[in-house]
Amino acid sequence: MAYKSKTPTAEQRKLVQTMAAGIQSEAICLVIGVSGKTLRKHYRAELDTAVTHANAMVASSLYMKAIKGNVVARIFWLKTRAGWKEPERIQVQHSGAIGHYDMSKLSTDEIKQLIAILEPAALSAPRKCRAVGPAAPASRR
Repeated sequence: MAYKSKTPTAEQRKLVQTMAAGIQSEAICLVIGVSGKTLRKHYRAELDTAVTHANAMVASSLYMKAIKGNVVARIFWLKTRAGWKEPERIQVQHSGAIGHYDMSKLSTDEIKQLIAILEPAALSAPRKCRAVGPAAPASRR
């Protein structure tokens, strides 16, 4: 005797539609109590369109939140849907060496040139530091 197939109810179709958006068909079969072949035969449209329907619902919800003023939703929408991007970070490249210098290898003229360059900036800079260590004696006898 051949098995008479049941026509799916609207409630079952809705359940399969919802589940098929992110749940594997084997699990859906267990929940609604059918085989994989029967699931594919009677619920083909739900299986094929579930992800699209779910994405549409989430996009609609996101859109409504953005319209109502949710800043995070607005930023996400503009970056993913409108092609907006964060500005490129500017990289600064230094020319010349940065680090410690061995002043003992400089000639007297080179030291005088450095002092002439650095002294005006040092004199005009606000003083924020105190001397560390014991104070020098005011006078020696």
